[in-house]
Amino acid sequence: MRKQVKTIALALLAAMAFSTGYANETVETEGPKTYEVGMYFDHNSGLIKTFIEKEAGNSLTISFEDEKGNVLESTSVKKKEEKGMIAFDVNALPDGTYQLKLNDGQNKSVHSLEISRPKPVQVVKFQ
Repeated sequence: MRKQVKTIALALLAAMAFSTGYANETVETEGPKTYEVGMYFDHNSGLIKTFIEKEAGNSLTISFEDEKGNVLESTSVKKKEEKGMIAFDVNALPDGTYQLKLNDGQNKSVHSLEISRPKPVQVVKFQ
């Protein structure tokens, strides 16, 4: 399982280098961690794809919030599931700071995401 997590993490790190949305910081609580998370921004679809691996027997709640703390989307991974992928559509969201919060009942982690799009450039053609 650790080798798969490392492979996913490296792939996500490479993909994030070319993305317009990125994670700023991670805040975690102390305790034995029962889950791993990785994410990247898919330019073609406008989705933030979040991959999760966790221990069976623990449920996991995932919420996507804006900078004011409003929950934009929330879902959970059931106790029996060990792996999952959740996609958050950010096409309609304005530029800004967002948070991905994970909670398994014992541990909490918060991942800050900055969403920014390139500014349009006016092209002037001389004849």
